[in-house]
Amino acid sequence: MKKIKLLSLLFLISLFGNAYSADHVVKMLNNGDDGMFVFEPPALKIKVGDTVTWDGDPFHNSASIKRMMPDGAKPWNGKLTKKKGEKSITVKFDVEGVYGYKCTPHAMLGMIGLIAVGDSLPNLKAAKEATQTIAGGKARFKKYFSLIESK
Repeated sequence: MKKIKLLSLLFLISLFGNAYSADHVVKMLNNGDDGMFVFEPPALKIKVGDTVTWDGDPFHNSASIKRMMPDGAKPWNGKLTKKKGEKSITVKFDVEGVYGYKCTPHAMLGMIGLIAVGDSLPNLKAAKEATQTIAGGKARFKKYFSLIESK
């Protein structure tokens, strides 16, 4: 009887854990509100355990920027989309902090984005400093940092 109660309790905990996580969708666009080659929304504030799915126009992907990730986070590199609406990748975020990402073929044109996970952003200063050595998207990063800091 104790095993059944324990299994039931573990099952309920797993259900509630999934009930509080959310899946966010980021569109990879050739043209958007912020100009050409953008992610929309460009900056997200999410909770630990949430997922993000990148949904594309042709020839975009989502790839993490190593210098703009918290310690212990896993990098990602989604596939290059071939048609509108094709998914590049879905990533679950289990480590609090700021994550910078890019579209690999269009990073030089400023196709970048930010995700803030949780309330404590231990790598915020380091992520901001890392933008100084990135060739494309400095102005957009500055704007996107102000978006996540105001949320």
